[in-house]
Amino acid sequence: MAGTIIVSSIKTDTDNSFIVRSNTGATLFSVDTTSISIPDGSITSAMIANGTVIAADVADGSITDAKIAAVANTKITGLVTAAQIANVANTQITGLITSGQIATVANTQITGNITQAQIATGVAGTGPAFSAYQGSAQTLSTSTTTKITFDTEEFDTNSNFASSRFTPTVAGYYQVTGGIQVNTTACVISLFLYKNGSLYKFLVTSNNSNLSGAYGTSLVYLNGSTDYVEIYASVSVGQALNVNGTASSYFNGAMIRSA
Repeated sequence: MAGTIIVSSIKTDTDNSFIVRSNTGATLFSVDTTSISIPDGSITSAMIANGTVIAADVADGSITDAKIAAVANTKITGLVTAAQIANVANTQITGLITSGQIATVANTQITGNITQAQIATGVAGTGPAFSAYQGSAQTLSTSTTTKITFDTEEFDTNSNFASSRFTPTVAGYYQVTGGIQVNTTACVISLFLYKNGSLYKFLVTSNNSNLSGAYGTSLVYLNGSTDYVEIYASVSVGQALNVNGTASSYFNGAMIRSA
């Protein structure tokens, strides 16, 4: 009948074990005093009824990579726990992971440092920042609103400062600060923030005889392409500005939030 195994010989060894072979000479199985041994590959999936092999029947470590045939890509349903994942070499994940692909994870602490290189450019922690000051004294005429020159850079993280103008290439909200210092206290100083060539904010007006400078700050949105800001000032007594390195007349700013 179909599927019948024809046994050609049974050999008994001196240790009371025996081997059963088919009529082709192939070993079907061998039996000793404690176990039955079946050659690799002799049992196919067609020979095993659904549900007859359960986890309790499989000894730990008895199924190796070499015994598992290649499987086509498939979707894993349900949760995969850490205990079910063997050690995997570090690898890079490509593509986007959506929230639907991530199981609920308990709050956990991230250990180690996150470097600037790991943060996207649109994040405040790595957005453009600059600082410049006046290295050569600029002379202002009496009661004339004049653009202030800042000819020396301290830093310019994204190369966005040039010609005393800040034009960031990342859209966002920027905190900018500017100021000038004069050589006399008998002077009224007005300080302005200009955006795209027009007055944007009055930063400060100083007419205190005990002060020799004026400094102010403002939050401004810049579109990351065409928007730029500059510092303008007016003095009631025409004179050259005081030059004292980074401490006197300066202009700086940084992105505090992306658009």
